[in-house]
Amino acid sequence: MRIQKSELAGKINNVKNIVPKSTTIEAIQGVLIEGSYLIANNMETAAKVKIDGSTDTPFIIPNSAFNLISSLPDGEMEITPGKGCITIKEGSIKNMFSTREATDFQKPNIEKSDESKSFVINSEDFLRSIKRVAFAIGDNDSKGPTSSLCLRAKEGMLNYIALDGHIVAWDQMEYEGDFELLIPRNTVDKLLSIGLEGDMTIEYSSKGALFITEECEVSTRLVSGTFFDVSKMLSVGTLHTTIKKAAMVEALNRIKTCVSNDSQAVKLAFTKDSLNIAMRNSITDYNEEIMLTKDIEDELTIAFNPKLLSECIRAMDGEEVNMTFNGAKAPLMIRTDSSAFLTVVLPVNLGGAA
Repeated sequence: MRIQKSELAGKINNVKNIVPKSTTIEAIQGVLIEGSYLIANNMETAAKVKIDGSTDTPFIIPNSAFNLISSLPDGEMEITPGKGCITIKEGSIKNMFSTREATDFQKPNIEKSDESKSFVINSEDFLRSIKRVAFAIGDNDSKGPTSSLCLRAKEGMLNYIALDGHIVAWDQMEYEGDFELLIPRNTVDKLLSIGLEGDMTIEYSSKGALFITEECEVSTRLVSGTFFDVSKMLSVGTLHTTIKKAAMVEALNRIKTCVSNDSQAVKLAFTKDSLNIAMRNSITDYNEEIMLTKDIEDELTIAFNPKLLSECIRAMDGEEVNMTFNGAKAPLMIRTDSSAFLTVVLPVNLGGAA
């Protein structure tokens, strides 16, 4: 097989985070080259990507060869499969790697049935929305719905929702349909890194889903269970204000350098046209004042985990963010005027702040 080094290295880089570092199935600790496709599989998520090259004899490139391929100079390289090995050659550089037989590689298999359905969406729109909400997906150690991104079509809207018990991220776009898919966090990470382009068909059943574009195909299991109805978690606040996003993020970054432990809270004191940000602990007594771009209707003092608050604000588009409050013990809703995307963060006890 002959292929440009940049082509192969780029495609391996797109899928290598799917390749398992440890597994009882040694063959999948590499990528399979079959016809004009490169395939990676970890038995939960798999990717099949077109490459600008072809082989009549399938073979596995082991993960031990990834770094060498990446380090080769640009140009055409040649890969020759042998019995239990492959030989990689470019110019005066030649190396042989031990590898498993292609027949040992377990290719992805998402069972299709009469219940399988599909829909088409623009991949750029899809990636923009899942990138916005992905930071709020719960920890991978959890196997329940909070460890997934919820893709819910309902009442003329396609909702992208993630939550971890402390924050909620929710984006929407117009879409006619009725379904709900719980996509594992690991798969979300792969979809963001693999380089999806153009129209994408999503085929799904009760157990798995396929994300198909002209150049690649990603398959995954789905998380079982029912996702939360986040609309019940939201209520229209009575206090509103607007602040410069950059100023708020920069202030929270400075505050985070003063945090003595993960439970340390930052106190926000709103008074008409200004916000005082404060933190006091054994190592610091920090205060900073930021001017609001829209006056708040009443004074309010509230506290948050600075890391979570910063993540929610950083996810916003635009130069200004709108904040809506229902009181010192109610969630804060953050959004902008430019999109339907919003985040919600829960406050913490004021006793943990300055």
